[in-house]
Order: sequence, then structure tokens, then C-alpha cells
Amino acid sequence: MLAELLGEDEVALNGEETELFEIAAGTQMKRMKMMTGKRMLPVNPTGFDVKCITRDGCRGNRRLWAVHNAMMWVSWVIFMLVTLCSARYFRHYWKRSIYIHTIFGITAFVVTVVASMMAWGWNYYKSSRPEYPMKEMEEVGPYIMDPEYMMNGTMYTPPKPYFMHWVKYASMFENIASFYAIGLCISGMIAWFWRRYGDYPWRTTKVLNVGKFHRYVSWVFCFFVQGLILFAIMDNYGYLPQWIFVSILQFVASCIIFGVLEWRFQKFWWQEVPYVLPSRVMTVEDFERELHNGAKLMILDDLILDVSEFYRVHPGGKFVIEHCVGTDIAKFFYGGYSLEDNMLPKPAFGFRHSNYARVIANDLAVARLDCRETGAVLSKCRLRWDKDNVVNKLTRSFFFETLDKEPRYNYKGYYPGMKYLTRHFWLRSMNAPEVIRHYTTCNAMATTFYNELVRVLRDPDQVHTFRKEVLSTADSNTMTFTIKNYKKEGGFSWRPFETDQRGEYEIKGPMGKGLAPEKEGIHLAFAAGTGNLCFVDMMAHVALAELGLLTAEDHEAGSILPDRFEMHLYASFPSKAEAVAWDLCEALDNYCKKKGSKSFELHPRLSKEKINTARWNESWVENTLLKYPAK
Repeated sequence: MLAELLGEDEVALNGEETELFEIAAGTQMKRMKMMTGKRMLPVNPTGFDVKCITRDGCRGNRRLWAVHNAMMWVSWVIFMLVTLCSARYFRHYWKRSIYIHTIFGITAFVVTVVASMMAWGWNYYKSSRPEYPMKEMEEVGPYIMDPEYMMNGTMYTPPKPYFMHWVKYASMFENIASFYAIGLCISGMIAWFWRRYGDYPWRTTKVLNVGKFHRYVSWVFCFFVQGLILFAIMDNYGYLPQWIFVSILQFVASCIIFGVLEWRFQKFWWQEVPYVLPSRVMTVEDFERELHNGAKLMILDDLILDVSEFYRVHPGGKFVIEHCVGTDIAKFFYGGYSLEDNMLPKPAFGFRHSNYARVIANDLAVARLDCRETGAVLSKCRLRWDKDNVVNKLTRSFFFETLDKEPRYNYKGYYPGMKYLTRHFWLRSMNAPEVIRHYTTCNAMATTFYNELVRVLRDPDQVHTFRKEVLSTADSNTMTFTIKNYKKEGGFSWRPFETDQRGEYEIKGPMGKGLAPEKEGIHLAFAAGTGNLCFVDMMAHVALAELGLLTAEDHEAGSILPDRFEMHLYASFPSKAEAVAWDLCEALDNYCKKKGSKSFELHPRLSKEKINTARWNESWVENTLLKYPAK
């Protein structure tokens, strides 16, 4: 009967006489006879040597399950591989990788749903049938490992062999993987939506956590399905060594592919691709004009980036990019600062962007800020300092002198006018070249310059004795930077104070937009601690203008109009002893008050000395701004 139904070419025959079926059921061995009138089909009690070579396979309709398995394999291996690789290993091709990742991810989702519906529909079809008539058995075929045979006119269901455990486990894991894949795709859609359309100001942590969840779940799923493939092969073909070898070979191949890509990824991550040098040059005025016309531009070192499209795919979400439009992002890009103080762990550390981000920055670069054709100057330097450079207990001014002691283009002890006010250099120790930090040009913090300004401000009658050589605009081989020792392991600031005093450094600059103040009008500045360094050279410029010491080069480069210029500096320190440039602030404030000038006014907050101790929160800043008329 069985041979008639299946055809002799599809029945494994072994022996001429009637054989006994030995079938495992619990702990008992049962024996069953089935007369077919022909030779009998032997069944191994464990099922491991049984070849499912019936017309419809071990699980029913062979053609349906072959299509189902092929769809799952393509979805979970091929599409998953492309999806993961596009998101991680080819992220620097950001315009294409995001579309590839999305298209293949959604395709994998659709294929998984269709294949799962095929399997669930077939299982429902079989489970809803109360009996297997002979006619239907000829069309559909018996479930060879769970046959229902007609015995003496009645249906007989033999016990299930031990091999069915593999079928159950494979089906269970496959169902888990199907729901897992569907959930994975949904989490990806949520992550994509949050990045592109979510409204979450100052909640970048949530965006990053959604992305991390989707990423980690993807990697777990990737390795989980490799094990599932082994179960699926055993489910469909039995415990055959050649098919087990195929599944192991596929797992090893996947591991090798990911291993090679990950090695390349990690190697490329810590490299430094040189920045491009766009042919277009923009001044600060051009930059501001483009912003006014609606362009989404930002500055990275001496590059101007157009982020009008990139903000939609930024891993940290669009808020970070939109908030930084029109600003210099270098201190965030290199990990010196964090835009949000709610980032973990506390205190908030910045995120050092990788080489992939440098490649993307090159792709976004549309111009360079007004510097020479070869960009900002990079130089190897050695540290030089003396005992007179101490600002306070943790802060000191350092001189960085070029190794060959030759002057460098635009390295100056004094920048004329206002064009270079508060532009910055990046510094790094060659003992830790991966750590880059940015420091503002503070030429007025150089000992001689600083002392001369304070002296004549306190005694204006001595202005004619001012040493004008400190105002030399010649190219120099030395730059002055004021650094506070934050004593953070893995950072930069502790190195000049301790073990790296004789080491080599790299500096590059000047870069950035700087303060770019107007020649007239009201200017408000809020600074705390070393933040006051950003306004030291501005205060020096105001002092020189008030004292009548500005040079012809200052006027040519652009200077303030003292009678129509106002600068109100709100500076917060624990005490005068712990303040930065306190002598200059106080001397300039007293000078302007005595002269009756409005060009500078100091509003100090000294918490330990109980002077103006109001907390600088959002409402305080808003109320302070309302005190000044808008012009």
C-alpha cells in the first residue's frame, strides 16, 4: 500500500520479508506490523539514520517547505548580512548605506512574514483535518514520521518516534526567530523614525539607547539564526553528516566574513583620513550671510560643512545637528565636550568621533574658512614655560615653540583687529596622539602682554611707557595657550603639568569662527571659570582702544568704536584667588568707570565671597537679557 502511494523509487527498501517497526514511545519499545503486500520499510528507533525521501518530505508538502526554507535562508543570511554590513562597516557611504540598510531590512521583514505565514498556514491546514482519507493522501502525501494509515477500514495513528523531538525544537526555534525578526524590523523602524522626525530636545540619550537596542538585538539575532539553520537542516534531511557539515561550513563562513569586516572596521576606526581642501573660500561674513539665507552650515576646524541632508541620518539624532547649525563643532567632534550634561556616565564626557566621521565630514565639506590654500598650519612643537606663567592653583599659561624654531604662517604673538579674536588651535601630545583638545588663542595671557595692560589700566598716566613690542604682528615660532589641569586620566590637560613637559606636541591653527563681534552695539558675555579665557583677547582689544594704543594694522583689520561699543561681562568664579584673568577684568572695569565709558562693565559672581550668588539658571539668564534694549 505504501509503495503504491509513494512509488517504489521513493521508498527505502531493505529486505524481502515483513519487518518490524521499532518505535520509541516514552521509555517503552513497541512493535507494530503493517502488511503492504510488498517489502517493508524499516524505521530506526532513533530516526537519525532515516532519510526523508518521500515525495513530500518529513514535514509534509516538500515543495512548500523547500520554498519556505529557501526564503528564510535568503532573508536571515543574505539580507541580514547586507543589512548589518551597510549599517556598521560601510557607514561612511552615508547617502547610500542608509537606503541599502532600510531597503534590505524591510525586504527581510516582508520575506520573513510571507514565509512564516506559509508555514503557519500549512500547519493550521494539517491540524484542522480530522482524518486523512486515502484520496487526500495520494494528493498530499503522508507525514512519513507521523503517519496516519488505514488499518482494516479504520484510521490508525502509531506512536511518534524519537526523531520528532528535532522537528518540535526546530519549529519552536523557527517561530521564535520569526517573531524576533519581525520585532527587529519594528525596532529599526522606530529608531529610524526617532532620528528623522522625533521631537526630543536635550534627550539625545534616548535616541542613542533606541539605536543601541536595535543594534545589539540585531547582532544577537544574527548568531541565533546560525544555530537555527542547523536545526532546520536536521529537521528536513535528518542527522546526515554531509548536511551537518554544510551548516557548520556556513556558520564558519559567516564568522570569517564578519571577522574580516570587523578587523577592517576597527583598523579604519582609529586611522586619520586627511581632511579635504575645498577650492571655495568663505569669510565669516559670507558664512553668516549663507546662514541668514537658510543654509544649514557648521564649522569643523577650518572646514565649512553643509548638513542640510545629513541631519536626518545623524546617529545622535537631528536635534544635535540642528542645535549646532551656525556654530563651531570641533570641541564636540573630538570629544572634548558634551553638548548635553545629561549624558552618562557622570560627569558627561564628550564622544570622540571616529575616522568614519572624518570621511563623512570630507563629504559634507563645501568650503574652507578664510585661511591659506593649504589650510591651517600643522606644526610639531615643544613645551616651554616659566614660574611667572601661573594663573592660579590649577591653571597656567604655556608656550609651545616649534621644534625647528622657525616662524610659522599666522602664528602670532598678537593678532591685529578683531578677525582672529578667540579663534582656536587644536593640541595633542605625541605620547597620546588620539586625544585632541582645542584651546583658544589667548595672547593677552602671555606674561609680558598681560602685565603691561594691567599696569597702564591701573595707572593711565603711564600709558606712554607701554611696551609696544608686545603688539608685534610678525609671524612667530611660539604660541601661548592657557590650560587648566582637570586631572582626567585619558585626557590632555594634565600632560603639560606633569610627565609630558619634555615631550613633543602637535598644534594646528588658527581655526574656527571666533567671537566675530560687531564694531558697535551691546555685547553680552557669560563666562564661568576658564570660560573667561574666550574673552581675554576681546578685553585686551577694548583696553587698547580705550587707551588709544591700537595700531594702524588694528584699524585696517577692523576695530571697535569705543563710544558706540558696549561689552557686559558676567563672570562667575568661586573667589578672586581662583578666578582667571581677574586683574585684567577688574582693572579694565575700574578704568571705564572712572573715565565714564560704557565700553566695558564687569558683573562678577563670587560664590565663596557671597557676591551676587544668584544661581545662573534659565530664568535668571532670561531676566538678565531683558535688562538690555534690543538694537
